[in-house]
Amino acid sequence: MSLTFECVRTVLTALPAHGAAVSLAIGKVKEFLAASDDPNLRYLGLLALALSLGDADSNIRREALHLMMGMVDENNVMDIAGMLVSHAARSDPEFANDILGAVLAACGRNVYELVSDFDWYVSLLADMARSLHCAQGDEIGRQLVDVGLRVHDARPELVRSARSLLIDPALLGNNLLCSVLSAAAWVSGEYIDCSKDPVELVEALSQPRTSLLPMSVRAVYIQAVLKVVTFCCNLYVESSNDSNKESDLVFDELAVDQTVSRGSKSEIQPAEEQIVMPGTAKNDPFSNKSIVYMINLIETTVGPLVESK
Repeated sequence: MSLTFECVRTVLTALPAHGAAVSLAIGKVKEFLAASDDPNLRYLGLLALALSLGDADSNIRREALHLMMGMVDENNVMDIAGMLVSHAARSDPEFANDILGAVLAACGRNVYELVSDFDWYVSLLADMARSLHCAQGDEIGRQLVDVGLRVHDARPELVRSARSLLIDPALLGNNLLCSVLSAAAWVSGEYIDCSKDPVELVEALSQPRTSLLPMSVRAVYIQAVLKVVTFCCNLYVESSNDSNKESDLVFDELAVDQTVSRGSKSEIQPAEEQIVMPGTAKNDPFSNKSIVYMINLIETTVGPLVESK
C-alpha cells in the first residue's frame, strides 16, 4: 500500500494537469480509505486529497472535498476543518463557499456531535466569517447563537470572538455577513456577564459605521448596547451600595471607640483612613467616569440610529 500511495503522491505532484491520471489517483485513495483502518494510511490519504483541492479541474476538487469530509471524525475534525478553512481563503469564490458550507454542515451535524472543544469551534466560526469570499453568513450567525444557547462554557470565548467580529471593518461593508454581525451583537448583549471589558463592547457596538447596516441589524445593536450599559450601571450601583454599608459600619465602630475612650483624640484614628472606598471591598471594574463615557457614546452614536428607524 505504501508503494501505491507513493505513486498517488507522484501523480498529484508531478502530473496535476493530467486530469485522467489525477482522477485515477483519487479513485485509488478512495478505495484504500474505505478499506483501511490504519490511521497512518488515512493520514497519507488526507495529504493526497489536500493536494487535489488545488486542482484546476473543478470536478476533481469537489471529489477531493467530498472524500475529505467523509474522513472527518471526532479525532481529526480540528485538523481537517482548519486545513479546509485555510484552503478556502486561497480558492475561487464558488469553491471557497463549497468548502465553508461543507465544514459548517459536518461540524453542526447532530448537534455538534464531532465537536469536543467549543472554544476552538467558536474561533473557527469567526475565522470562516472573515474568509475572503464567505457567503455563509446566515449559517455562521445561526450557529454562533446556537452554540451560546447550548454550551455555557463557550460563552466567554463567544463574547470575545463577537467583539472581534463587530470591530472588523471588512464585515461592516459586506451585506452577505449582516447575519454574522447581528448574531455577534446579540451575543454581546446576552452574555455581557462573560465579558472582561464591557466598555470595549459598548465601543464596538457604537461605531459610526453601524448606520450603514440594515434597520433589522441596527435594532439588535441598539438592544445589545442598552443591555451592556444596564449591566454596567447595575454593578456600579450595587458596588456603591455595598461600599456605603461598609462606610456606615466603620463610622458606627468609630462612635463606639469614642465612647469608650471618653473623647481621647490620641486613641482615635482619622475616619478617612478607615473608610473603605468603592471598588476596594468588591471587585468593581467600573467607575463613574466609565459609566458617563458609555452613556455619552450611546447618546452620540446610538441616538441617531434610533431616530433613523
